[in-house]
Amino acid sequence: MTIRISTRGVAARRAVAGLIALALAVSAGVLGASGAARAEGEVPPPATGSTAPLTASLVSVAPAYLTPSTSLSVRVAVTAGERALTGVQSVVAITDAPLATASAVDAFLDQPDRVAMREVGRGQPAEFLQGVPRAPGSLDAGSAATTSLLISSGSLNLPRGTSGVYGVSVTTIADGVPAVRNAFVITWTDSVMPPVDVAVLATVGGSPERATALLNAANDYRVALAVDGAVLPLLDPQIADLTGREVFAIPAGHLDLSSAAHADAGGLVSFAVQRSQSAGEERPWFAVPGTIDQAVVDLADAQGAAAILAGTKLEFGRPEAAGSLAAATASSGRQVPIAMAHSRLSASLATSPTTDPTAPARLVAETALLSLDPARIGRGEPVLVAPGESWIVDGTRPSDELAAMYSAPWVRPAQVADVLASAPAEVQVATLAPAMGDVAPEWVDAIGQHVTRLADLAAATDQPQLILDGPGRSLMAAMSLPMRGDAEARDEAVAAALDEAKATLHGVRVTSRSEVTLVSSSGKIPVTVRNDLPASVTVVVAMTTASPRLLIDEQPVATLEPGTEQTVFVPITAVSSGNVMVSVALRGEDGSALSSSQAFKVRVRAEWGNVATGVATAALVVLLIAGVWRTIRRGRRDTRIGPMPSEPHGRADAEAQR
Repeated sequence: MTIRISTRGVAARRAVAGLIALALAVSAGVLGASGAARAEGEVPPPATGSTAPLTASLVSVAPAYLTPSTSLSVRVAVTAGERALTGVQSVVAITDAPLATASAVDAFLDQPDRVAMREVGRGQPAEFLQGVPRAPGSLDAGSAATTSLLISSGSLNLPRGTSGVYGVSVTTIADGVPAVRNAFVITWTDSVMPPVDVAVLATVGGSPERATALLNAANDYRVALAVDGAVLPLLDPQIADLTGREVFAIPAGHLDLSSAAHADAGGLVSFAVQRSQSAGEERPWFAVPGTIDQAVVDLADAQGAAAILAGTKLEFGRPEAAGSLAAATASSGRQVPIAMAHSRLSASLATSPTTDPTAPARLVAETALLSLDPARIGRGEPVLVAPGESWIVDGTRPSDELAAMYSAPWVRPAQVADVLASAPAEVQVATLAPAMGDVAPEWVDAIGQHVTRLADLAAATDQPQLILDGPGRSLMAAMSLPMRGDAEARDEAVAAALDEAKATLHGVRVTSRSEVTLVSSSGKIPVTVRNDLPASVTVVVAMTTASPRLLIDEQPVATLEPGTEQTVFVPITAVSSGNVMVSVALRGEDGSALSSSQAFKVRVRAEWGNVATGVATAALVVLLIAGVWRTIRRGRRDTRIGPMPSEPHGRADAEAQR
């Protein structure tokens, strides 16, 4: 029988393992629960429809490192393709000698069949996941099973009294089909290994869901956090509780500092830093750029950053420094610290799929290589691990990789403050980085202007967070560091965020008609204002004119409820008649502009008022005179004495006789 070994690079192996696990989870109806399955050692049902005659993937590898008292446990998921298989078994082999360097580890993982190895154990499928049990080593077409192997330290036969990193291969074979090989590295320790001080800095930002996932992964008091403080109020209070943690800030929206520095947008950075600090106590902040050059160094210095973080995804300008701390000189003459994330450790933590059961052992092995490196023995400086904004996390639980690393007896937890306190190596930086990944300067300028206006509008409302956490956050998130990786998507996000900001700013505006007539020397001009925001807003109606014909006596203040329109009267005094152009804008009580100005014509006709007053006065006088005259005439007629009526003669005679 001819056995053909299928070998792959480490990246390809991990990708295939991730795809297989994803397909298995989908078929089981448990998509999203891969982390739990990995933690509990559960194996999802296999994918169907595979064209390969034999597939095999690692389900679990434990422990993360080996000692004389531990055994190596490996589980392999095996699936048959379109035909039945016989002679199925998995063979475990270990390298004859330790892998002493990082390059040796890479070479082994890329081509494990080229390294001398010895077999330490083998086993046949025992637990059938699909199909009925068959004879040992047999699989029906389309069926799947797992092979569990437990290899004692005696069978491993590793040299006592030594420590090192070894390569392990698990080759699954069957009659008449190509073999499938999976490989990983694991640490053997039976001696006192020099300690390695490791400080871990997890960057937490992005959407509330992403920030929650990152905080869950970094839920270990030994992990320091670089947090976008503006997202914390949007999270579950328990998750957002950072009490007792070493915490730094990053600018709100995880702003792309390289683009801001190259566009001279210090004001935008200052706002983003303040916004990140507004939700909590004042914290030192890290500048996390996409490139490092003199402009970025000067920006970090001017804005008071605690340090620049040189992560693993810098596009340009990573300093050539052997230690964990470098320093560059700003134009001011001050030294700006540059925290240097360890490339291999950071990348190992950041890029391992959550479905890769070998990831904890790999991270532990990377720390063991540092411990056993003769060049580092005696130096004692801490190592900085920073997985960055693209850290692949399960999102529901603490990182298995970090837990495994901290469990290694040679790893000592350190603080980021210890890194910043170490002796820096002075480095030179380029004058200017290539602008290939930058946001266009005109976009940066537009974002800065709109962020400023939104902040002013938010200050005039009774619920500023609705604007700051809405369109304001969208603007900064569109210009975030993670968006540098997809310029097309970033430009679309910037355009959409600017449109959202413009719509919000237009929510408070003047809606008055274009012409008003004033027929007196003083009065009030009606101005109609509208509020379409979901919050109450207090505005100052600021009317101005360049004409000497009209004096503005007052700038009235009005409070508008959400979704309402209100007419505000502006007192004025007319000096002379004529047509006057006035401009009306809405301002905050601090004088900040809340809306664009609207111009309209005021037709001042003060003489019309005087004539009308004269006519009215004359009419009143005439009416008064007429009333008096009528009163006088009526009075004379009533007081005149008329002739006495004559007495009857009979009565007169009777009176005479008496």
